[in-house]
Amino acid sequence: MATLLNLQNQTLRIGLNNDPPYTIMDRFGGIELTIIKMMSVYFNFTIKLVDCHGEYGAKLSNGTWTGLLRKLIDNEIDFGIGGIMMTYERYNHFKFLYPYTVDRLTFATIFPENQINFDLLIRPFSKEIWLCLWLSLSLFLIFQEFKIYFNNSLLMKNTGKKSLNHHHHRANIFYIAIRLLLKQPYQQLRWMKKLEKFCLIIWCMAIIVLHILYGTFLFSTLTIPTKMVIDTVDKLAEECGQNKIIILTQLNSANGKILLESYRRLYDYTENSDDDELALNLLIRQMNYSPKAKQYAVISYRKTLQYYQNGGDEKQLYYIPPNHSGSSISMTWISFPFRNDFKYLQSFNKLLSLYKSSGLIKHWFEREKMKANKFRSLMINTNKKQQYNVPRHYDYHDHKDDSVYAIIRTSSTNLQMLFQMYLTFNTISILMCIDLPYTSIMIQSLNNDRLFGIDTSVIRTIAEYFNFTIKFIDCNNIYGYRLSNGSFNGMIGLLETEQIDLGIGGVMMNYERNLVTNHLYTHLIDYVTFMTSTAKQSSINYYSLLKPFTNQVWMMILAIFFLFYMMKQIRSNLIVKYQRYFNDYHNNNIIWISLGLFFRQPYHPLRSTHLSFKIMMSFWILSVLILSTMYGVFLSSDLAIANHYIHTIQHLADECHSQNIIPLIQANTSAIKTFSMSKRKDFQMIWQKTQQISDTEEGIQMIIEQNLNGKKFSLITTRYSLQYYQCHYGKNLLYLPPLQFESSFYPFLVSIPVRKSFEHFQSFDILIFYLQSSGLVQKWLRDELSNRQSSKEMAKISKQNNQFIDDAVEQISLHQYTYEEFKLIFLLHIWCITICMAIFIIEFSLSIRIIISNLINKR
Repeated sequence: MATLLNLQNQTLRIGLNNDPPYTIMDRFGGIELTIIKMMSVYFNFTIKLVDCHGEYGAKLSNGTWTGLLRKLIDNEIDFGIGGIMMTYERYNHFKFLYPYTVDRLTFATIFPENQINFDLLIRPFSKEIWLCLWLSLSLFLIFQEFKIYFNNSLLMKNTGKKSLNHHHHRANIFYIAIRLLLKQPYQQLRWMKKLEKFCLIIWCMAIIVLHILYGTFLFSTLTIPTKMVIDTVDKLAEECGQNKIIILTQLNSANGKILLESYRRLYDYTENSDDDELALNLLIRQMNYSPKAKQYAVISYRKTLQYYQNGGDEKQLYYIPPNHSGSSISMTWISFPFRNDFKYLQSFNKLLSLYKSSGLIKHWFEREKMKANKFRSLMINTNKKQQYNVPRHYDYHDHKDDSVYAIIRTSSTNLQMLFQMYLTFNTISILMCIDLPYTSIMIQSLNNDRLFGIDTSVIRTIAEYFNFTIKFIDCNNIYGYRLSNGSFNGMIGLLETEQIDLGIGGVMMNYERNLVTNHLYTHLIDYVTFMTSTAKQSSINYYSLLKPFTNQVWMMILAIFFLFYMMKQIRSNLIVKYQRYFNDYHNNNIIWISLGLFFRQPYHPLRSTHLSFKIMMSFWILSVLILSTMYGVFLSSDLAIANHYIHTIQHLADECHSQNIIPLIQANTSAIKTFSMSKRKDFQMIWQKTQQISDTEEGIQMIIEQNLNGKKFSLITTRYSLQYYQCHYGKNLLYLPPLQFESSFYPFLVSIPVRKSFEHFQSFDILIFYLQSSGLVQKWLRDELSNRQSSKEMAKISKQNNQFIDDAVEQISLHQYTYEEFKLIFLLHIWCITICMAIFIIEFSLSIRIIISNLINKR
């Protein structure tokens, strides 16, 4: 039998990019770092992390690679971690381990705004009910005509008169039915006949039910209003095309290339960020300080955006669209790229497959999520003020995977072969890009005890399994992309030149990278999505009283009052001069009557007016009923639900096109090429406004501080990375759209790239396969995403079968209104009372002055 691979006294160099939850460099956490740590224990090797500084690597025009992939080529690292996407280009250049997870490239935006939809006035009742209502009024009209006909016949037979008297005119049952339907009282019901009273009593009972049903259904519908959501990539592209949104995506990642190739509309509005965290910070700053300015949308993995979205606060600051095909830019396979000459790839791949099949990878995903929430709760309890900088000196990483690891080693017969494969080789150099939660570093140190993240856990696990040492090399978040000369820079370039063995940091496995490096088994599948900031009202805005109606509606109301004034003047100048009831004119002042009805005050002498005046006021009463109902429910809905979302790529693209949001994409990543070469309209709309950033953390800071520079940002990166930063900053600052197709740009295959000549590729690939299949990678991801969660929240998540918190975003529960929601109404009431008191004092003073003057004159 073959002996177990033993890499004792050997150090594997791992290129690391910080991409939570795959890698979290500030505390050596993340799913991939957990996988690496488990592998290091299993294979008995040490780890040397190489920081790729967020540069995953891209293929240049000259055929070379940059970033982490370049380090694989130059033999500076053995493989890379950090949520690396396994693309077709990368797969042809590098060896990849078995993709341990599938993610989607999606986007994150601010919370959407409410949308006024006048169709809601008809929605409470079906068409059949409206038809029956009109038929009922028609029956009243027919009944009225029959009554007039028979009464006239009876009068002509008995008295010879041809017209009804005043009482019959006043008892128009059709007019009374309309008044009662519009909730206007009619005080002359006692003069009507018993049959008419019986009909109107039945009608009153019916309209009471109609009013209750209409009001409750309409209010319930408007309490949860239609949102101006960006929940698809097409909407995001439209927003970008309208220059409303600028897309933020990580520099030197595969996101840009995906947008370039598939979503040109997004690529033209894309700006690069160093990492997803910086893009999310930029999105948050934009919403906090300049919510009316151009917005940002962050394109990243869905898991990354969800990672940053998790937190202890109830409010959420940025929005991730639901997970469906329309919100996903592309599906990504997360894997580890290796050097092409890495000799132990097969052993690593088998172990990674075991981790995946056993459920450990899923468990690690949940653990990363819990750690982020736990840290968030700790920061809130320690300091009630919002912290805007990521602390790098807290270690909440749980290294107690020994029990799960022991079960994996003894439960599968497939591992018996691996136990017999003991080989010894030197230290493996791993280029590392900081990409939370895939890789993270604490206090900017590459010491193994201070590196965290999913990719780091994978590498450490492989090192422990094969008994080799690790040499981590920082690649300064340069993942690498293909240069003009055909080579790659960054991590992919180093792997292509075989300067490193591996690369970690949420490295995406794509076609271009696979041409120059090998990729281990994809241990995670993330999604490139976006993140935006969340609107937050810091002061009383009296403009909210005008928000239920647009400016055109208010102008029409003023125009109607102006028409009433013109009719009053015409009536006073032309009609009153030739008629004898001038004394009744003051009581029939159109301006005061219409104004009183506008404020829902009944006008009882309306029955003594002319028929034309009654018809005109009936239409006005109907309009006032609709206006008052709409105003009340829209205002209460706006005060009750103040958050606004962008949860689709299409909405994000529209905001970018409207220049409301600046998308941020990390430079030197595959996202640059994806967005720039994409032919999708929404991708091009986002790419046209995109600003490149150095890393995710820069994009996060730009989102947080976006109001300082008058711009709104949206960070585009992996969902897990965005989730990680949202876990830290809280949902009140960052908004990640829900996981759905419309909010994900494309899936993100997180893998570890290795150099082509990596001799242990097969061993590493098998081990990562077992890590992913066993659920260890998911476990590490869960730990990275939830490391800041309180014990109460952890128990709640465990009770809910470890579902992500973003699943509860779509669930809106009823609640009682509070003073904070109606503070504006109370303050307006106080102002009105104050003005009335001032007018009363002035009138009282004038009255006293007149009385004193009269007394003086009498003397």
